[in-house]
This record gives sequence, C-alpha cells and structure tokens, in this order.
Amino acid sequence: MRKIILGLAALLMGLSSSPALAMDAFEEARQSIVAGDLESALLGITMGAFSVNMQDEDGLTLLHYAAQKGSLGAVQALLDRGADPAIRAKSGSTPADMTTVPEVRAVLSAAIAAQ
Repeated sequence: MRKIILGLAALLMGLSSSPALAMDAFEEARQSIVAGDLESALLGITMGAFSVNMQDEDGLTLLHYAAQKGSLGAVQALLDRGADPAIRAKSGSTPADMTTVPEVRAVLSAAIAAQ
C-alpha cells in the first residue's frame, strides 16, 4: 500500500511518466490481488498510476492474477475498469487459461466473446 501511495503522490507531482514508479504500483496491486485486498489493488488503477492492462516481466496482467486466484469479484472489477481478457502472457496463457473456477472462466470467456 505504501508504494501505491508514493506512486500516487508522484502522479500528483507530475512525475507519473516514470516506468519504475508504475511498475512499483503494479507490483503492490498484484500483491494486493493475491492477498485478496481488492480495494487496495484497484487504487492504483483508479488514480491512474498504471494501466489496467499493464503487464509484468512474464506478460501477466492483474486480470491473470485475479483469475489464477479464482476471485470472481476481482475479475469482474478489473473487467469493469477495462481489463482486456484476451491479453496473452509470454507463456501464451490468457486469464481464462489460468483459472480452475468455472464461474471465473465463464465470465472471462463471455468478456472475450463480447469484444
């Protein structure tokens, strides 16, 4: 949460163009998704610290992590904010490929079909 707040402070000061700050905020959001803290995870996106479709070094987005966790609420919240369910990681996996939860897979498949 601290890195998200620092990233948001930098954004307000006009320093948001730093890829390092965006990656720090993304990593903090990723950890929040994994921990089940959706509110903190969405804060950086809402404040514009990083794109909802930002990818880490493996090509994974927050939607990939939410799907892997099986969090229907996080998946839906990210889709509502413009997350692209068709983005493939470097491994070739989409978020739908990374879940074992049928409801999550159904929502992601429907989102891809609606594109």
